[in-house]
Amino acid sequence: MEKIKIAIIGCGAITEKTHLPLLTKSEQFEIRALVDISKDRALQLGEEYGISIVTTDYNEILDKIDAAILALPPHINASVSTQLMKAGIHVLVEKPMAMTARECDDMIQCAEESKVSLMVGLIRRYYPNFILVKRLLDSGVIGKLVGAHIQEGNIYKWKIKTDYSFRKDTGGGLLPVIGVHVFDSILWWLGGYESVEYYDDARGGVEADCAVFLRYEENTNVEIELSRLRDLPNTYIFKGEAGRIEVGFRFNSPVRINLYESNNEYIVDHFTNGPADADNLFLSQYKDFAQSIIHGTQPYINGEEGKRSVALIEECYNRRQPYIYPWLSE
Repeated sequence: MEKIKIAIIGCGAITEKTHLPLLTKSEQFEIRALVDISKDRALQLGEEYGISIVTTDYNEILDKIDAAILALPPHINASVSTQLMKAGIHVLVEKPMAMTARECDDMIQCAEESKVSLMVGLIRRYYPNFILVKRLLDSGVIGKLVGAHIQEGNIYKWKIKTDYSFRKDTGGGLLPVIGVHVFDSILWWLGGYESVEYYDDARGGVEADCAVFLRYEENTNVEIELSRLRDLPNTYIFKGEAGRIEVGFRFNSPVRINLYESNNEYIVDHFTNGPADADNLFLSQYKDFAQSIIHGTQPYINGEEGKRSVALIEECYNRRQPYIYPWLSE
């Protein structure tokens, strides 16, 4: 079968560390072009991977590709993706798919009208342990959910290539960079919430510490603490009337299940029904994207799914209250 011709638009850290080395292993795609605002950056990576078409303007390659991966700052995802889709190009856009729910709606409508695939890169949906947590929660093994407590955060160490993660105007901040993964997982696992409270330390800039409180039906609360300034436990804990589930935030973290009545603990740390390593997570994502293109079907994580976490981020910002550190007085 002829491979799908794809371009990578945006040559930052995620492209260098993940998309380029793994797409070269893909059985479905052939990388035809690299696009970046920095021609030198794109040329460097193009030479390393033998990609001859390198440009700063994606409009120059529309007749040379079938699909594109967008690894761009969130504030330009909507405009670039809609232009590509109007030209008949299938799009896999990195999270978050846009800055607002309205922009997400525009992207979804454009994909429908152009009859192309729009997929969102929320890679944690492929984690075998997260899939197991989803199945356990759906099965009711721990009974009615009483509450959940999520803590995710580390002192920031990602080797960045641009500064967009630290700029408000480009969609930087803790929620769009890390919170989007957490929000997507919670909404996938538990569904919609009834209300939200949100606190952060932005004070006019971008947030680095925040707390989110989601209220579900019958006073079930989900407490979320996020940070890029502190090393947190990085655990997701779900408490039910009949038991407890705990999992770490990495793709290979064990799942611990405690059932109160039997006083038994089960630890699942070998997942036979999922990818064995991080590389396979992305290869599975590429395969799903390819299948949606070939068969004209909705991708695993379509625009409507990607919109949910963006809408929650937007609501958090609209309800922002100042984060109060215990060592500070009013």
